[in-house]
Amino acid sequence: MLNTVILASATVAKESEGYDLGIPHWLVAVIFFCAFVLLAIVTMSFSGRGIQRDSVSPSSLSPEEVEAMTEYSQKHRR
Repeated sequence: MLNTVILASATVAKESEGYDLGIPHWLVAVIFFCAFVLLAIVTMSFSGRGIQRDSVSPSSLSPEEVEAMTEYSQKHRR
């Protein structure tokens, strides 16, 4: 009986060789690579949020933003 189970599982293993979740391994790698690139783009889009740019006039900022910029300048002595 144990021999039958081993032989049956070997047949199933041979049929699904090279597949994970029903798709080929290389396709799993492509999917993960695309997800990584997408997350990298999202991360890079947040990279310059704390930089004060000279081209922005203080009058165009809301009072909360002016307060945050003043607090940041005082905290970091810039």
